[in-house]
Amino acid sequence: MNFKLYVVGGRTAVGGAALASAFEGEPLHAVPGDDVVGLNWGVEAGTYPLASYKLYRSTSSPESWGGLGAPAYSFGPGTTSYTDAAVTNGNAYFYIGVADDVRGHQGLMWDVATLPISAPANLTAVAGSSAIALSWDPIANPDGENLIGYSVFRTTYAGVGLIDMPSASLYMAGMVSRNQTWFTDVGLTNGTKYFYVVRAISSQTFWGNPSNEAWATPAYIQPPGVPQDLVATPGLDQVVKLTWTASCAGGAAITGYRVWRTTMPATSPKVTGIQIASVILPQSATVFMMLVDQTASAAFGRTYYYALDALDENKPPTLSGESAVASAMPGAGYWRMARGDVEGTGRSQLADGLRTSLAVGWSIPTSGTVWGTPAVNAADGSLYVTDDGALGGFLYHIDATGGVLWSPALPVGGVGTVSSPSISYADEFGTVDRIYVGGRSGAAGYLYSFDNAGVLVWSRLLGGPVNASPLPLPGGGVIVGADNGVVRAYQRDGSIAWTANLPGAIVGAVGFVNDAIVVGCGDWNLYGLRPDDGLVLGSIALTGTPSGFSADPVRKHLYVATRGGRLHDVDVNVGPTIAWTGNAGGAFVGAPAFDQTTGNVFAACTDGLVYGFNVADPAGTFASEDTGAPILSSIAVAAKGRLYWTDEAGRATLRFDGAV
Repeated sequence: MNFKLYVVGGRTAVGGAALASAFEGEPLHAVPGDDVVGLNWGVEAGTYPLASYKLYRSTSSPESWGGLGAPAYSFGPGTTSYTDAAVTNGNAYFYIGVADDVRGHQGLMWDVATLPISAPANLTAVAGSSAIALSWDPIANPDGENLIGYSVFRTTYAGVGLIDMPSASLYMAGMVSRNQTWFTDVGLTNGTKYFYVVRAISSQTFWGNPSNEAWATPAYIQPPGVPQDLVATPGLDQVVKLTWTASCAGGAAITGYRVWRTTMPATSPKVTGIQIASVILPQSATVFMMLVDQTASAAFGRTYYYALDALDENKPPTLSGESAVASAMPGAGYWRMARGDVEGTGRSQLADGLRTSLAVGWSIPTSGTVWGTPAVNAADGSLYVTDDGALGGFLYHIDATGGVLWSPALPVGGVGTVSSPSISYADEFGTVDRIYVGGRSGAAGYLYSFDNAGVLVWSRLLGGPVNASPLPLPGGGVIVGADNGVVRAYQRDGSIAWTANLPGAIVGAVGFVNDAIVVGCGDWNLYGLRPDDGLVLGSIALTGTPSGFSADPVRKHLYVATRGGRLHDVDVNVGPTIAWTGNAGGAFVGAPAFDQTTGNVFAACTDGLVYGFNVADPAGTFASEDTGAPILSSIAVAAKGRLYWTDEAGRATLRFDGAV
């Protein structure tokens, strides 16, 4: 059957003929419940006896149906009700009922049931000073119920959950995203009792049923003292160091500070800026506090204005007043790369002054070949290095003077090629939480999680070798890709968060760009994945397997090198699209290096040349320099146009002027 549907006055006819007039009785009623819809009808036969009923269901309005298709349910003539349990809260369902008599005449009727999204459970309210902290349990099926967030409602009267919409007596105190299950209501009057409910929000049915009601009465607590002596010191590598004198305690012990930043002069950073960090105590045994702001790299040469406040151990915390404002203009030279060829991947931070010459300061022997790029701890200058020895791989932790602190073996059977290590930090001060390493042995792949003492916390067997360095996530998690095309996200404890299947081996870089995970794939594509669940957001075709990429955070462009000898300028603002493509005489190796001070991109090639591209030139014009031997490393760029690379002849090279 393929009926064309016409809806007139709540009744549906078939093919334009009003066949419903052949029957009499009650129309179809759809009554929403909790993950169920109760359906009832009462059609009586006309001239001929009834033969059957059919129920059709959809989440779209009948006007948009191309045809009825197969019915969801069929019943005999004696059935006039049914409970549909194959539905989910937070959705609207449209039903069409078709009554057939023994001669094939039909009558149609329809109704819609809107199921509210489930109510959040276990709402609690904890009073502070002029504030109340609220928390609740997330709904169990956020995707199926189309959850987009939560609304927090407040009143000074009990029974707030019985009020359906905001009114003069019911105030919507705030809205939060779908992943947030807490809210702090501030600016309240001490001594006043406040009542709250929370409602989930569905993209299909909007507000759902209210949570349980919770209440609390805020009371005055002496706040911490205002932080004093804030000083912002600009550094090279687009870094600002903040120092201040610790606040004195008020009515409770101080537990930390919030750091705020703005680019607007003569304003409050708390009002016109953003919170960039939380400093959790005990950060230091002294009253001297410090924070290094490495998030100021969006634009060097710009003045940033900072302020901070203190908070105590109360829940919610009592806040101090805002400190005096301090300002600084960070220097240039911050460089990051994401490299992902068979030699591994790396991320580095290089600043002018970290290396004044290429004289060898120290060297240490390893058990085998070091394929990957060392991971550098920015706090103490120590290195994490992996090698591929005859007995398997090792992970070395080396201090800044060349001393090996520890070197556990990677439990890979036989000779295992290992990726570059990746560091997951526990805080803003360079405290190492985990070191992640990917490996392979034959057709198998592995992911290892070590703590900061070199102890293996957990390992996972993957469906294919790991060629790209693991990507640490905020909170201690990690993302890893394998040769079988599967990208996996793991929690800090090793539990799987999600998997994504791509149509080619994960051989290129894995990194963050514009709040997306960018993955280079062996099918000559670059894919963008959503960090929450691995959903593929989009892709762009390249002219070869990607070996690595670097990002321009200001223009929001990617510079992607391929083993086909092409360098692509990928504009992720629109599309994404390829703005221009540069050519080389051999395969590019690793990630290109983007010099933010000059707007040039440098890439190393197996033909022994270093290629330079001017990103402002639409044609992608370039110059090249012959190094005399094939280059096997990514190019590193530091301040003042300094370039670093190593080649097959075993030489390390420094070129002072990065001009094209």
